[in-house]
Amino acid sequence: MQGARLLTVVLIGTLSVVLQASPSTARPAVSRYERCNRFSQQLDKAIKSKKPSHRTEEAKALLTKAKRLCATKREAQGMRAIADGMKLLNAKLVDP
Repeated sequence: MQGARLLTVVLIGTLSVVLQASPSTARPAVSRYERCNRFSQQLDKAIKSKKPSHRTEEAKALLTKAKRLCATKREAQGMRAIADGMKLLNAKLVDP
């Protein structure tokens, strides 16, 4: 009976080491600050790809506001401003 318990403990320990060592298929976590920067880059590209108009000027203002919000640790509000700017330009955000 002692041998069976010892064997079980060794097998469980070995299995846990193997599972920890295996590479993960999940994407690495991206901070809100990084997401905010990536989204602002997408909005900047969308603004540059459109013809100058009233909507692009509004989108530029929202981009400036979003960058300020992201820099002051208010990423959620910054990402909302970016999303509003993308809506103005009829563009879609791509989540990295």
